[in-house]
Amino acid sequence: MCTSEQHDIKVDIWGIGYLLQTSQVQNLRGELIQTSQGNRPTAHFLFSQMHEQSTSAVAQ
Repeated sequence: MCTSEQHDIKVDIWGIGYLLQTSQVQNLRGELIQTSQGNRPTAHFLFSQMHEQSTSAVAQ
């Protein structure tokens, strides 16, 4: 669906959420694909969560 609305980093965050649906961080997917841009997490939050989950997976 194309609209004339401006895009920002939140659109990219949504895209990452869509791509993560089959990865180890699938639990973050719901947060990332929020319809409302204001409810999506920041890129910094996403990176820190992914890093935390990847380091805990390695430790196991």
